Amino acid sequence: MVREMIQKTLDYVDSNVKQDITADELAEIAGYSHFHFYRLFQSAVGIPVMQYVLSGK
Repeated sequence: MVREMIQKTLDYVDSNVKQDITADELAEIAGYSHFHFYRLFQSAVGIPVMQYVLSGK
């Protein structure tokens, strides 16, 4: 379930790379609190969520 949530947010970031994306927005999409999402994302992907978002810009 966590893998699917992470993939959903990765797909969202990749599809909206030209938009301003916030960690709060991604947490809401994932259905987790900001704090919990941030920890899950970093654990699964290996980098902080905003580092991933900014790397695509």
